[in-house]
Amino acid sequence: MEKAFLVLDDGTVFEGRSCGVSGEISGEVVFQTDVVGYQEVLTSPSYRGQIVALTYPLIGNYGVNSQDGESDGVHPRGLVLKEMSALYSNFRAEKSLPDYLREHGLVAVCGVDTRALAVHLRDHGEMKGLLSTGAKDPGKLQKQIKETPSAYDEDLVSQVTPAAAMLPREKKGPLVGVMDFGMRRGLIDQLESLGCSIARLPAFSKAEEVLKLKPGGILLSPGPGDPARPQGIVEEVKKMMAAGLPLLGIGLGHQFLGLAQGARVKKMHPGHHSGNQPVREAGQRQSRITAQSHSFVLEVPEEASCRVTHVNLNDNSVEGIQSKKDPGIFSVQFIPQRDENGCPDRVLQKFVECLK
Repeated sequence: MEKAFLVLDDGTVFEGRSCGVSGEISGEVVFQTDVVGYQEVLTSPSYRGQIVALTYPLIGNYGVNSQDGESDGVHPRGLVLKEMSALYSNFRAEKSLPDYLREHGLVAVCGVDTRALAVHLRDHGEMKGLLSTGAKDPGKLQKQIKETPSAYDEDLVSQVTPAAAMLPREKKGPLVGVMDFGMRRGLIDQLESLGCSIARLPAFSKAEEVLKLKPGGILLSPGPGDPARPQGIVEEVKKMMAAGLPLLGIGLGHQFLGLAQGARVKKMHPGHHSGNQPVREAGQRQSRITAQSHSFVLEVPEEASCRVTHVNLNDNSVEGIQSKKDPGIFSVQFIPQRDENGCPDRVLQKFVECLK
């Protein structure tokens, strides 16, 4: 395998070997700490524009299948691993991870001390990086990365939202209008199991187009990037709030909902990219372990028209908000997931109970 380099914006160089397609890409470097779930990470639109370092030391040993993807595509720009397993063993597996990476044209590097990389990003903050399999002189890459724009300067939502509305063939239950900023299949499956019909709408749809469908409620989906970059979405969210329908924001949608109510957004140091983030709801004694993938977070001042409902127990960051005027308008930063018994997340259950 050919030599490869990951060069960070601060000049730090990590050397490894190519284990995907050859090439050179740039993106925001983040570390992801889950033990399993690499296929879900690769197919989650929230990772658009990023170079993802998986800190678990062996990746690929249970292969890839056609059932576990969160979308049809692969969204990170690059992948950084300690060790790639070309051999896999799982009764559901259909192909190896190396074959999957090559099939989707993903630049990847293995042989990197990903835990050292994670410590560096935790100490110095997430930053842009350049991943190259062809360069022989990392010094040239160090100069090149300084002139490379951040992926967060791009409107990443436009790259993952559907081009046209995706309406249900038949309405079997209350209709949920989803503002699709990068929707995940796992969320759709949970809502459908709760009896909902789903209408997925392009991210830049006007509020009147959404309301014309007469939904029982509106969901602002997760998605990638900086919520301050896409233009016009927050104003449309304000109009949707005024319609009096139940409204749930998740991930990026939570951030848009916060901005619409006077909250602010800041870049994290570092972000949350894992399935083990502890979150506690106000007034509750027990915490819950959540899945998250975001590099930006809300700050809620006293004068905002929403209140904080959930906080992260690691860094006290905002994990959920609710409108002070309408309790049916609320949001969470984490990704609702089925529990150990396969039941839909209680956040989604609460939303469905509010549907009109």
